Amino acid sequence: MDDRFAAYREALKLGHVAAMRGQHKDALRHYQEAAGHAPDRALPQVSMAEVLLKLPAPKDGRDGRDGANGKDGPGAAELVPLMKGAPHRFMI
Repeated sequence: MDDRFAAYREALKLGHVAAMRGQHKDALRHYQEAAGHAPDRALPQVSMAEVLLKLPAPKDGRDGRDGANGKDGPGAAELVPLMKGAPHRFMI
């Protein structure tokens, strides 16, 4: 097995574990690393999108859901800067 593919698999696995634990920043960081090792694969991009979709809406009042889930965790607006270095082929 090639070292780059092994690094891809490890980063992807760490991203999945972080996502399951609700550690969104870590999950995005690991998925971004996986995407860097294998830019032709869609799974890291799809996984990043899934994490971003689970986040609460930004607290700017646009959609009226501020505080609806009772959590004050990081919102999408705070995590999107982590995505700046990711390949944009599958990004919205």
